[in-house]
Amino acid sequence: MGEKELFHDTVVKVPLIVVDPSTQSDATRGTVVDAIVESIDLVPTFLDVLGLPQPWEWLEGQSLVPLLRGTSVPWTKDMAICENTYAFRDCVRLPIGAPVDRCNMTMVRTAEWKYVHFDGLAPMLFDLVNDPEEFEDLGASGAHAAVIAQMRQRLLDWLFARRRTTGIAPQAIEGWNAKELQIGIEIGVW
Repeated sequence: MGEKELFHDTVVKVPLIVVDPSTQSDATRGTVVDAIVESIDLVPTFLDVLGLPQPWEWLEGQSLVPLLRGTSVPWTKDMAICENTYAFRDCVRLPIGAPVDRCNMTMVRTAEWKYVHFDGLAPMLFDLVNDPEEFEDLGASGAHAAVIAQMRQRLLDWLFARRRTTGIAPQAIEGWNAKELQIGIEIGVW
């Protein structure tokens, strides 16, 4: 089917079925969890199950093991992010004069709200509690300006929290700085 690049729940809300054969999951086996999880959580989960290190500088997801094994570790993820482009839609891109590299769209979804930010276009907002089928776009609603601002801020917070030093662990950066000071290199010291 075409038109799957939009952020309707029928597209972005993909069922995830996980079978953890370990006995630690016996207590939760066969249960359904409504927690917000993302595809980026799979690799951290695999590494966790295998007892391998989680390279912080590469991975932005979090292990699903606490959900799979019913541990008391609280699940803190309360939003999901999806990214896409409308660059392939000339009927949208050309009338607004958007260059291909400025046709990004990003969705922030919580349990209650779905906010979609578009480069060059007005945002969309859906009330998932009162309008679960996403029929009414509240993106231009003055009554929802505070929610729109909050969701936009959540998007900005997420963007600024992304890993920007891929390939270099924070501990390595701290060690680098300490090594410079140790050998007498002082940058930015007055």
